[in-house]
Parts: sequence; C-alpha cells; structure tokens
Amino acid sequence: MKIDRIKIKRVATGEQAAAWARALQDPSWHAGAAVLKDEPRSSWVRRANMMGRDVVVKCRLLNTVGRRFKSAVGMGHGDKQWRGAELLTSKQIMTARPLARGAARVDGAHVELLVLEYLAGPTLLEVMDAVVRGARGVGGVGPPVRTQHRIAIAVGRTIPQLIRAGVWNRDHKPSNLIVLDPDAAEIQIALIDCVGIRRYGFMGVDECEAESMAAALITEPIGCDCAPRRALWMRAVCAMYSSSARAASPVAAPEQLREIIDTISRMIPSKSAARPKVNPLV
Repeated sequence: MKIDRIKIKRVATGEQAAAWARALQDPSWHAGAAVLKDEPRSSWVRRANMMGRDVVVKCRLLNTVGRRFKSAVGMGHGDKQWRGAELLTSKQIMTARPLARGAARVDGAHVELLVLEYLAGPTLLEVMDAVVRGARGVGGVGPPVRTQHRIAIAVGRTIPQLIRAGVWNRDHKPSNLIVLDPDAAEIQIALIDCVGIRRYGFMGVDECEAESMAAALITEPIGCDCAPRRALWMRAVCAMYSSSARAASPVAAPEQLREIIDTISRMIPSKSAARPKVNPLV
C-alpha cells in the first residue's frame, strides 16, 4: 500500500498536521496494522500504532462523483464522523476522539482519511458472538451470565442517554458499540461510528427513533448468526424504559411496554435481509 500526496485538513486540539502527514505517509505502520474492515472498492479500516499510540485509520475511496462532491463541500464520511463525535463529547457520551482528517492518494486512488483514537475493548457484536459460540460448544468463551445481564442493561441504557441528549444514532448496531471493560463494576459503552448521529428535529428525526435504535441492536446479530437469547434482549429493552430513564425518555411508560416491544419486533427484518454486505466478525 502506498499513501502519498497527503493533505491534512483538520486536527484535534494539541495535534500537529505535519506530524500526522508524516506518520500516515510512513509505510512502516502498514506491516503491523490489524484489519478491522475491508470493503473492496469502497473503504477499509485498520488498527495501527503511530507516534507511539494505538489509533484507528479509516480510508474511504472517492471513486464516485457523489463521494467527491460530498467530500469537497464538507459532507464526506470523515466530516460527519468528526461532527458526530464532537456532538457526543459535548453531551458527555463516550466515543472515540478524532485526531486528524485529510485527503490523500492510496495506490493512486483519491481517498479521504480519518485517524481516531483506539478504544480498547470488544465490540458488542464480538461479545454476542462469543456467547453464542460458547453455548454451541464451537469455541469462544463469553462472559459469565451475570456479566451478560449487566452488559445488556448497560447497552439498553445507551438509548435513553442519547434521547436525553437530544440525539439519535441512525446506525446503533452492536459492531459500532464498544464494551470498554466487561469486568468493571460499572460497565461503560462507547460509540465508535458517529456518521449516523443526528439531532432531534433534524431532517425528519423524531422521538420514535428510540424503537429503531432498539431494533438495530438485534438486526445485525441476526444477520451475523449470533442473535442473543430473548431474555438478554428483553433486559436491554426494559432497561431503555426503566424508572430511572422514564422521565427523560419520550416514549417510556410501563403500560406501553408490550406495545413497544411489538413495535420494535416489527422493525426487525428477516435473517436474509439482515445479513450485512461485510460481516464484521470475519
């Protein structure tokens, strides 16, 4: 992989554009990089060590007129990720901090690059997969049952947390949620893909999106053959509408819970329709 003609357009406070340009252009980081995502002719994501720290590098090919136009006017994926992360941070919601954003050529192709801090911990989808594989006896060791319950509750509470902050996550799927420390006394969940973050009242976003976020939590695992036990999913859904969240949640009321569960269930597609183009577990 050859990265050149790097132009850093934005850096986080305390970061230096020239330093990130040199680090990205240095080919030595490629050798030890871990592949997190590889979507041919579209994008790739790598975990790497640069300037003595672990980071995530996202690359998106600008190979269509639409992508080039959006990137030119500040509406590319990197721009949206940066703005979404800033919004979540301003609301005290945990997310990966963007460090540098720019444009470059990768093997001659025009691309946009984004460097984010790396958050240690498995994705929620990886935890779900380990639980299912362990239950089937085909490898993988998931967390103890009590820890699974605590993770489900923590995940469910991310939705009223977002609602209280006045935002909605269009892509609230398990592969975009990091379980920072599954063994901690208080489990914390961080969002790592902020492209789909929207404010309420923006472009048709309304209060009903709580159910769509809940449906997204189960749709991806269904498509990746690691759907959780119904009891775990119900714990997450109930945590969304617990008494601690009810006052701030626009759709929470105990007598509505069964109707809400039915509404969420209707939003979940069939297994074939839920299958992602690129399986994050492969």
